[in-house]
Amino acid sequence: MRQSVRARFIGFTVLTIAALIYLTPTFISSLPGWWGTALPTSRINLGLDLQGGTHLVLEVKVDKAIENNVERIRADLIKILREKGASGVSVEREGFQLHIKAPAASAERVRGILKSEYGNLIEAKTPQTVAGNTDLFLTVGKEEMRSLRDYAVDQSLETIRNRIDQFGVSEPIIQRNGETNILIQLPGIQDPERAKDIIGKTALLEFKLVDDNVNVQDAIKNGPPPGRQVLYGQGARGEGIGTEKEAYVLDARALMTGEYIQDARVRPAEQLQGASVELILNPAGARLFEQITTANVKRRLAIVLDNRVYSAPVIQERIGGGRASITGNFDPKEARDLAIVLRAGALPAPV
Repeated sequence: MRQSVRARFIGFTVLTIAALIYLTPTFISSLPGWWGTALPTSRINLGLDLQGGTHLVLEVKVDKAIENNVERIRADLIKILREKGASGVSVEREGFQLHIKAPAASAERVRGILKSEYGNLIEAKTPQTVAGNTDLFLTVGKEEMRSLRDYAVDQSLETIRNRIDQFGVSEPIIQRNGETNILIQLPGIQDPERAKDIIGKTALLEFKLVDDNVNVQDAIKNGPPPGRQVLYGQGARGEGIGTEKEAYVLDARALMTGEYIQDARVRPAEQLQGASVELILNPAGARLFEQITTANVKRRLAIVLDNRVYSAPVIQERIGGGRASITGNFDPKEARDLAIVLRAGALPAPV
């Protein structure tokens, strides 16, 4: 009986000492240099219930995201109609719809332009001809509408995860809460207004050239050359595209921003190649992108969201027509993540 009690006492003592050793780094920030050579240094991350913090539930303004997309189509359509010589045509946005007023004589020509350039639009109402003018009412289809709503939430999640890194929070919780809400828990952050301010800023999407002539490690150690900057891949979370936190030396000047992007879509894998992402630009973006790719064949063009590099594909040839295919043997999740990042330019984070 005494031996059993003694064994239990010794076991309890050993477990208590071990627990104290493992808890020491959590409560004592300054440890002796020799500690890490033989003893654990990891801290226990306390949750909201133990250390307090910020709890937010943000609503994604999906309707606003759709309106932004329709407004962008309106602006692009006006340019296309002007370039194709369709005069006397007005285009106005009414909620999720485009109201196009054209002379009756050129209505069929306008409808042909719409069909060739915007096949994703459908007629919301029957066309009406009054006093020599034809009124066309167009909107995005149900599937496109559902996709825009889904992408708006996913894009907001991606942007928020990116922004949370500014706080240096350990083990934050960022996840969907219902169809249009996002739940955010930031242990240890006691300033919810500052968190809202940083999270709610519009995402900045940029395209910058990679300077492969500069040694990356030298640039990190001694600073980049004039006109250059060092940015990192988004692999700090250890998941998704670019899981390794690779450093890049980039031209500081952006060649193009997200305002020129009309859409980005995942294309399924073909034969032995992985999934790809199709980048669709508005007319002005198509012209600019053609100039960029013509002048920089065989160079890498980095896709940068909020100063984090998400991909750096090689420009294989001049790309005209406003459509580019980004390949890299992506798996479906990686391709979707990249498409969401690119759409950050087309649909500013609506939180």
